[in-house]
Amino acid sequence: RGRPLIHATLGTVFNRQPALLQAIADAAGELDVDLVLGVGAGGSPQAIDAPPNVSVERFVSHADLIPRCDAVICHGGFGTLMAAASSGVPVCLIPLSADQPLNSVAYAASGAGINLAGIGDDGQWGAVDPDELGSDQIARAVSDLLEQERYRAAARRLAAEGWLCVLVARRRERLEALAAELGGEVEECGLLGFFDQDLIGSVVANIITNSIRYAQQHLLVRAWEEAGVL
Repeated sequence: RGRPLIHATLGTVFNRQPALLQAIADAAGELDVDLVLGVGAGGSPQAIDAPPNVSVERFVSHADLIPRCDAVICHGGFGTLMAAASSGVPVCLIPLSADQPLNSVAYAASGAGINLAGIGDDGQWGAVDPDELGSDQIARAVSDLLEQERYRAAARRLAAEGWLCVLVARRRERLEALAAELGGEVEECGLLGFFDQDLIGSVVANIITNSIRYAQQHLLVRAWEEAGVL
């Protein structure tokens, strides 16, 4: 294969962002890469002014495409990150809303991605303004992912060690300390599954979605940071 292959997606819910999708296409136009840009089932490929090295599709199979990619650009949706992590692919993260800022902080903290939102002055994990993010910022992040081997190496570790297991504590005492911060027992906080690497994906997904309130998710990740997990 010749040029690096990149896939960009904003998922199935947050993909109605024409300015951001165009910025992603423009970023690829500045690079010596091939980009497959997904605009969603309700999107219009014709609405994107695509450079010659950009293919715009309504839908592509992550299972088929992402394992072939050299990098992914996405909004930090859990499903896309799972596909990238399991395939050992580094990610340019553009979180927009919901659980995406938290997901993006965790993925970037593993060393396998670059979070374009970062952390705000108030210490909260931020989201990107889709109308303000420039193509130059995206291009620079993608270039770093491709040129700096440390991102690819970290992504491969995620794949080799069981998706996101490098993001969580492996010892009971750490988990008990985190559960205490959340005001409950390990089992009540949904942390018991961390002892079983095969369950890690479903447990993390459960935490990020429904098992712990959004405010507690922030507390959990802060506790991970303080414990040296992240």
